Amino acid sequence: MAGGIDELIDVLYGMVEEAWSMPLGRDKCLIERERVLDILDELRVNLPGEIKAARDVVEKRNELLAEGK
Repeated sequence: MAGGIDELIDVLYGMVEEAWSMPLGRDKCLIERERVLDILDELRVNLPGEIKAARDVVEKRNELLAEGK
């Protein structure tokens, strides 16, 4: 299951929305443990790369702003 972080979060959100509610407990639900763990593993792998890319963008923006001054 390859996908971007936003896509993986959307999948998790959808799983929780579509999960069966527990009797007498609307706030509790049943989800597929292995599927959720697989998605969380993918997030764990992809997140550091996404954060590094975001930091690079911010750093380049700050350099451009410094050069402009």
